[in-house]
Amino acid sequence: MLVWAGNLHIAKAPLKTPNGPYPQMAYWFRNLTEIEPFCIDQTVTVDWAHGNDRGSQHVARFRTELHGYGGTAGFLREEGPDPFQQEIYADAFLLSLHNAMTVTAPVA
Repeated sequence: MLVWAGNLHIAKAPLKTPNGPYPQMAYWFRNLTEIEPFCIDQTVTVDWAHGNDRGSQHVARFRTELHGYGGTAGFLREEGPDPFQQEIYADAFLLSLHNAMTVTAPVA
């Protein structure tokens, strides 16, 4: 079964928020089914266009390597560079130079 989720809803560990831990779908899936999901975070290089610079930092750091792979590449957490090896919420990461979020006005 494939579940495609956005905005880090695939996180296996609860996300830390100012209001406390916030469990996501993969966390609940594992706890309810006792099946270990394989989670790929494809949001690490997304330009959310609302001030989150995490994506732009990763793009800047890996730009040369990503160009070598046509702009997009992925890796397993345990084979990835720091700080990805320390992230327990996903099993793999997909980075891309083509992740700008665009906001369009509704057509009237």
